[in-house]
Amino acid sequence: MRSLCIDTSVSATIALVEDGVTLGQATDPDSRHQAEGLGMLLENVLLSAGVTAGAGSANIEQIVVGVGPGPFTALRAGIAFASALGRGLGVPVLGVPSLDVLGSQAAREHPGGDVLVLTDAKRREVYFALYTKEGGTPGVGPQVGKLADALKLADASGARVFFSGVRPPHLLDDLESSSAVDLTLDPAVLATVVQERTTQNPQASFPLEPLYLRRPDIQGGTA
Repeated sequence: MRSLCIDTSVSATIALVEDGVTLGQATDPDSRHQAEGLGMLLENVLLSAGVTAGAGSANIEQIVVGVGPGPFTALRAGIAFASALGRGLGVPVLGVPSLDVLGSQAAREHPGGDVLVLTDAKRREVYFALYTKEGGTPGVGPQVGKLADALKLADASGARVFFSGVRPPHLLDDLESSSAVDLTLDPAVLATVVQERTTQNPQASFPLEPLYLRRPDIQGGTA
């Protein structure tokens, strides 16, 4: 199965994957570029995979997109881009929680134990989810809240802590004291999660509903 994988929950990142092998990948770590830069990222991915005639010639069979949690604008841009591309190519578009991708990666780095994955949620908060050694879906979360509250989960369960993204200055001391491990989201794992879940349950669903977890910072007025 050839999959195009897209995630904008932390940084804008795209990969073209076939049966577990990454054919091309590109990332823009600057979240300010996510909305307008996805087309350029896709072009870079296709070129690195040896595809020179556009996405229509890449033999893409499905598109998998991370649905967060993450910033409102970034998630909306990523899901809209994936949906539009899927319509144009006539292929299904599947949504996977981005923290589940990080949880899957963390579980591979810490096999046999619980893992707590974190990303920056701004407003001095974090997005977090706790994954037990049984794997799959989170045992707790996804949630948004104070880092101290998230770390209490790790203390209670003995979970290894992983953080994805740039560490904000106000979180540095607590993350260091918790021995948090840096973890970069690998977009190819989006396809791995889909494969694992459909193997376990052929009727598994992958909704495109974004996980905002809270209202956007800027909201339109009412008439």
